[in-house]
Formats: sequence, C-alpha cells, structure tokens
Amino acid sequence: QKYHIFASRNVHRYTFTKTGSENRLLFAFLQNGTTNSYISNLQIICDSGTSFKLGDKYGIENILYPVTCKVTYQTPNALRTAWYDVNFEFTINEPGEWTINLFN
Repeated sequence: QKYHIFASRNVHRYTFTKTGSENRLLFAFLQNGTTNSYISNLQIICDSGTSFKLGDKYGIENILYPVTCKVTYQTPNALRTAWYDVNFEFTINEPGEWTINLFN
C-alpha cells in the first residue's frame, strides 16, 4: 500500500500523485476549482523532513520514508458562510516526490 489515510475531517476530496523521485511532499489546497487562499492556522507536522513554501504550495523536503504527517488548518465553506477545522492525517510508504491535493 503506497499510502494510508488515518483521518480526514472536513476534507471533501483528496488526491495523492507521485510526481518525481525527490524525497519530498507538496501540498496544494483547493476550493471551487482554484487555490484556496482563505486558509488560516495551517500546520503541517511530519515525523521527518523540513518545511518549505514554493509559490502557492507548501511542502516538506528531505523526508525519510515511511513518513507520517498531520495537516490541520481552518477554512471557510465554499459559500464563505461558515468556518471549519480541517484535520488530515496519513502515512506514505513509497519514497519519491508526492503532490497531495486537499479539496474543501
């Protein structure tokens, strides 16, 4: 199993795509078909690696696999009428560069 999801609270959909051989994760946060720029209190905590930002994506590089991560943040719903706490936890077993898209 390449990856395993432990928790997915207030995430409508997610995708994991292997995008290269470098040992890092790239996170994209999407809503209504575009980048979700309303995220607040973002925390990405993994049991190895160091964090970085690349354009509108966040990432963790220099990862040792398997890696377990917890992503938490707050985001409004699609109509911007209420805020939700998001919690997404997973393990990736297969080395490489992974792009993780979280849709709210």
